[in-house]
Amino acid sequence: MSTDQWSLVIGGGQLLVALLIWAGLDMKAIRKLWPDVKEMNLSRSKLILVLILGGLVFSGYGFFQSRVVTHALPAPESGTQIIEQKNFIPDDPRWTSGLRVTVATDKNRGPVQILVICDGDIGLAPNAGKSPKSGQFLVESQMLLTGHPEVWNVKWRIPQLTPDDPVTFEFLSKKEIHAKWTITINYNPNVY
Repeated sequence: MSTDQWSLVIGGGQLLVALLIWAGLDMKAIRKLWPDVKEMNLSRSKLILVLILGGLVFSGYGFFQSRVVTHALPAPESGTQIIEQKNFIPDDPRWTSGLRVTVATDKNRGPVQILVICDGDIGLAPNAGKSPKSGQFLVESQMLLTGHPEVWNVKWRIPQLTPDDPVTFEFLSKKEIHAKWTITINYNPNVY
């Protein structure tokens, strides 16, 4: 059961006990059911008040949480997508995990700016990419977003990103990460 459902059950139980006490259930009747229960020094009205307030709080919280809808964010529609990703063990001993990410596009793009969002911190981002047709190429600029070490921002002019020539980048990190999605940004290097 979820936390919300437990809150509803606890709150409902408290309200039920409060109603039973209000209806006349007292310590004598409780001792008949459970002989090991000792005498309590709470007055009946105080006990009813505590149980009702507690029941209302738990039930209210559980009801509120059961009505709040939480959904995972869908991947944004950006025209680029991650078509393959593989973890590897890097040669550099400073990093314990590597991630090779291949990004494809739905149309010809150039110059290109892409954000790659991962599920954990990227330790070292690449300064080069690789594509099957164009081979190895240097990116114009790249950086991890300030305050968001899981987001990598990369720009390049040549080669053009095309549907039949995806690009691959390698990330290094302290722990295993995975790429979640990419976002294409309209990049015009001639406009400042």
